[in-house]
Amino acid sequence: MVEVCTRSCHADLMPRLIALTEERGASVAWINPEHIVSVRPLVTRAGNRASVLAEIKLAGMPTERFVVDRDCAAGDLDQVWSAFIATLETGAAAAR
Repeated sequence: MVEVCTRSCHADLMPRLIALTEERGASVAWINPEHIVSVRPLVTRAGNRASVLAEIKLAGMPTERFVVDRDCAAGDLDQVWSAFIATLETGAAAAR
């Protein structure tokens, strides 16, 4: 699940942060999408269902994997990934 943080009395001074659930689901990382160096989808299929992770490299940090959707229809993969990328782009644009 992807969440965008806009709660701040100084929202215009703060970068737009996006909450991403780490691969193991144990914690959430708040990232500034302007610091993304690369992102790629990692898809695991099981019949007509799929799980989508994003492998993200942030500037100065090691590559990490985050959950995009743990259980979606295999036919919805393009839509799920496009929505995730749109969230990253929206967050980056808002931070400018």
